[in-house]
Amino acid sequence: MPEENVHSLNQVQNWMQAMLVTAGEHRTPGGTGDRLKPEDVIKASSNLPAYQHLAIYQQSYVARLRECMRNQFSVLAYALGNDLFQLFADDYLEAYPSNSYTLNSLGSQFPHFLEQTRPESDSEQEDWPSFMIELAQFEYDLSVIFDEYADEKESIQSAAISDDMLMSTPVFHLFHHRYPVCQYYLDFTQQRKPELPFPKENYWAVARLNYRLKLFELEPMQYVFLKSLKAGRSIQETKQYFLDNHRIDPSQLENAWGRWRKDFIAKGIFTRV
Repeated sequence: MPEENVHSLNQVQNWMQAMLVTAGEHRTPGGTGDRLKPEDVIKASSNLPAYQHLAIYQQSYVARLRECMRNQFSVLAYALGNDLFQLFADDYLEAYPSNSYTLNSLGSQFPHFLEQTRPESDSEQEDWPSFMIELAQFEYDLSVIFDEYADEKESIQSAAISDDMLMSTPVFHLFHHRYPVCQYYLDFTQQRKPELPFPKENYWAVARLNYRLKLFELEPMQYVFLKSLKAGRSIQETKQYFLDNHRIDPSQLENAWGRWRKDFIAKGIFTRV
């Protein structure tokens, strides 16, 4: 009798991964020159041959990836409509198959993919792909922010603290969008069924407090101030940066900072140094 082919665990794992990702042709495992077939790896049952067992695995795997994409981009799926979103997601999964042990990063390249494949538009009013790309990037960024490792500290509750003892909470990020992406996201999560928005430049902050994400809309100058703090400057250094680079006199800045300070503390985005 001819000797039965024996393949290593690594070869079988590589083949199985290729079968699930491509859901198609047989692959050569580990460069050995052997071409595995489903019956070489999967045991047939009395009801189903090996290739049909493989098809069940493939369909379940694809369904799991689709579910993961819908969960990561639920607001985008609403904005596009489920059918159109599924077409984009399927094309994306074919172009960027999962290569990680976790599905948390499955959609990491989705905004880039949407940018690569965006249709041409001759009209500013028909530039809806720009909104979809910004929304996709924002949704993925939120998932990263939620899982970000940081030693969270309690936010400052009282304004009776000197400026040199203030710093932004460890998980704190700023966003500048051409479209009202953050407001659209909030409207969706609050079941307001938002309509596709028109372009409107806007600035927001996202902070994680006690493992809950909070979104705050900012004035343009608040955004610049907080961006300077995130760059590592102290509050006093940021004030000087403002005076050196923006048309504002010291009294105006102090009045603005007094108002901003109360607002930032009330929203919980400052902690103690």
